[in-house]
Amino acid sequence: MPEPSVASSRRAGLPALAAASVLGVLAVLDWVSPYATYPALAIACIVISLALASHGLRQAWRGPRQRASDAKRAAESRRLRAEIEARRDLDVRLQADLDNLYLRLAQQQDVIAVIAHEMRTPLSTIEAARQALESLADEAGADQVQRLRRIRRAVGRLATLAENLQSAHRLEYSSYGLDLSQVALGPFLYEILLSLGLEERVTLMCPATAVVRGDAGLLDILFTNLVSNAVKYGGDDSVTIVLTATPTHAIVHVTDGGPGVPEPEIQRIFERFYRGGDTRGQSGAGLGLYVARRIAEVHGGTLKAKNRHEGGLALKVSLPLALTRGAG
Repeated sequence: MPEPSVASSRRAGLPALAAASVLGVLAVLDWVSPYATYPALAIACIVISLALASHGLRQAWRGPRQRASDAKRAAESRRLRAEIEARRDLDVRLQADLDNLYLRLAQQQDVIAVIAHEMRTPLSTIEAARQALESLADEAGADQVQRLRRIRRAVGRLATLAENLQSAHRLEYSSYGLDLSQVALGPFLYEILLSLGLEERVTLMCPATAVVRGDAGLLDILFTNLVSNAVKYGGDDSVTIVLTATPTHAIVHVTDGGPGVPEPEIQRIFERFYRGGDTRGQSGAGLGLYVARRIAEVHGGTLKAKNRHEGGLALKVSLPLALTRGAG
């Protein structure tokens, strides 16, 4: 049985206290006048009876209310415990679902990376065969030359897709270590234009010398993606690359004369697999700008986009300098 509370003990002691008080009064009266004892005893009995009756009534009145209050609190406590248990079970199930989702995403990305890697060998074989056929272009007819150009463009698109898929996987799902070296951006950007065959059609201006410390392979992917994107949507004759520098950062602006990007989509173009509504039937997987921004970020830099007032899109890359810049 539960122990009585302090309040209930006090209530139970009230009749005893009343009786003790009356007996004390009787003792005083007996000492003062023996004749006063009998009327006082009658009065004392009446007082004790009234005290006992009052106490019993109070207990009878408070008992059901107290029991109802206790039952209500017990029911509320059980409800709260049940709700806490239900929420704990829900948290466990949600965490298990999230872990399973992350595992499946990682497995999916691993499969994509493997496919992208396996694409490189046949693409290299096709490109080597195309170059061999192109070397015989003087003996080939116009139709064959046109076919070779289409093969070159298709191989280039597939090779870029494979490179971006692998880069996205390395940057997002693995602890990719940077192979750091000193990179002089002026000559580096010109080499990229040479590799793309755009050195005579894309304007490159380098009013400043800027050297950064970075992974040359990843930086090549970053700027190749930016230039390719600008050429795809703006036309190679309208693309301009300008290299400048602040005391702490190298700044590369890549601008084109295309239609630009609708303002509501200007930040979404850096999302993985996002392609805007106005792609005009252009090929692509929506990975180039996402990969470019991630590469800039792992180098401690930024990549931002804005529409130009005169038309077209401006992409701005900012990378920390490795050396103090010098005018050039």
